[in-house]
Amino acid sequence: MRYLAIMLLTMTLTACQTMRSGTIIQDNPASIEKANQHFQAGELYRAKKMARSLLDKDPTNEDAQSLMAKIITAEIAQQKVVSNHPAIDDMEDSERALVVKTWLERSRSLMEIQQYEEALAAAEEIFIYDPDSHEASRLVDEIRRKAINEGKRDGKIVYQMKHEEVVKRIDRYRQEAESSFEAGYWHSAKLAVEKILLLMPGDSEAQKLHKEIQAQIQG
Repeated sequence: MRYLAIMLLTMTLTACQTMRSGTIIQDNPASIEKANQHFQAGELYRAKKMARSLLDKDPTNEDAQSLMAKIITAEIAQQKVVSNHPAIDDMEDSERALVVKTWLERSRSLMEIQQYEEALAAAEEIFIYDPDSHEASRLVDEIRRKAINEGKRDGKIVYQMKHEEVVKRIDRYRQEAESSFEAGYWHSAKLAVEKILLLMPGDSEAQKLHKEIQAQIQG
């Protein structure tokens, strides 16, 4: 219960930062410059709302997409500092549910701004608190489907990565997938394989393991 109270207090304090200037966010037209100013000042709630407004008007706005990703990353870092990583076994069901809901929202937000690998990483956090989360599993499928539909399978997602970095990530994800598969954590294994296929769609070993995992999930 203490963890839930701390999270709610943090959210309240963050929201209160938006009132410091004595104006309401709707009074000012959203602009990337103002959104960045609020972000630099640590006013994440206001910055996020402005960035969201810009993306609602133009979902392809790359500056707003980049800022939104930074804001979500900052929120995650802030929460980790405040929560002090409580033991999962010591958390109440309501606390665990709130954390899962938070990571689901962040994963969806990252997916919406086309930060697909980051979206998968956020979805991965969900399985720490709920290893059999069907909602998270469906979200992983949606992320990969959107990535494929938008051409990420053609290599755009790795165009800035060095080959060595891609190989390193794939090896790490493959180890995670195999360990989770052997332990019977089907959804965690599926997520790891999805990340491999996001980086290397033609990986036949990952494709085979993906089919085996799907068969286990479907019973």
